[in-house]
Amino acid sequence: MRYLTIDLVQEGMRVGKTIFNEQGVVLLNANAVLTRATIDRLEFLGYKGLIIEDEISEDIEYNENFVSNEVKFSLARKLNNAILVNTDNKENLYKEIDNLKLLISDLINEMLSKREINLNLLELKMFDNYTYFHSVNVAIISLAIAYHLKMNKADMLTIGTAALLHDIGKIYIGTEILNKPGSLTEEEFEIMKTHSKKGYDILSNGNNLSVKTTVSVLSHHEHYDGSGYPNGLTGENIILSGRIICIADVYDALTSDRPYRKGCSVLEATEYIMANSGSLFDPELVALFISKVNPYPVGSSVRLSNGEIGIVVNNSEKLCLRPTIKIIEENRIVDLFNDKDYLSIVITGLV
Repeated sequence: MRYLTIDLVQEGMRVGKTIFNEQGVVLLNANAVLTRATIDRLEFLGYKGLIIEDEISEDIEYNENFVSNEVKFSLARKLNNAILVNTDNKENLYKEIDNLKLLISDLINEMLSKREINLNLLELKMFDNYTYFHSVNVAIISLAIAYHLKMNKADMLTIGTAALLHDIGKIYIGTEILNKPGSLTEEEFEIMKTHSKKGYDILSNGNNLSVKTTVSVLSHHEHYDGSGYPNGLTGENIILSGRIICIADVYDALTSDRPYRKGCSVLEATEYIMANSGSLFDPELVALFISKVNPYPVGSSVRLSNGEIGIVVNNSEKLCLRPTIKIIEENRIVDLFNDKDYLSIVITGLV
């Protein structure tokens, strides 16, 4: 199986994995043959790419996400219902948050039962609907980082819950600001910056969340160099879970389509995280992120700067942007990290 961007998916190709809609209803089963009308419909619904099965990728073991799309959509749907239905009913909101914690707890149990997990960032962004899927994506990325830090379940539950709820304060920010198609004015940005404190206040007024969880929500826009908000904290004065969520939040926001811009590529987002190591982000967490979280997972179809097209067959733990690739036209293997003939060759994007 391999991942193809939606513009390159062709009529007659076979679906590699079952496709669900936002409500968790099956749209297409695995092995279904795609028609032009179906492809157009999936693109209209927000699908950025598909997992397909063909002869080119038949010998490649696709790295599935440790979180299925079915679970991801279920989390997004329940988060949506919890917040929209209970905005003015705090008692019900806190009950729904307890239910979300149970889902996160079950997910963590599944993660901890495995010897190794894969975080497939392409599959995470295969469907792009920013509002609630952003929070779910941030939770999944944060949990993957926590897993590789070998955190215990209690700390992972803190991070997963805080990441899922990190933007809850935005329900009290006007939609004219949240959905503004252009740049925010200075006054509007100051209003936007209040969302982390508003979220902290909402969650602190209940009695179901730990202080670590609410402080993590408060701190997810603090920057390692002190340039963040609301308190301008620096370095390890920022709670670890807040530093983790900060990286996950920025990465997913950069790769998402927004009212005022198109999402950037996984390459651009990863390079932004790397470039701001030690300034916006904790450098040790950035090093872990780029070694364990793969923007080009096994099964990705990519274009190289020399014009060659290949499929990722293995990832380097030293640098996620330099995987091992099977060049499709010549059916040969190239290790971008070690091959001397390819030291100046880079991945320019997905195909």
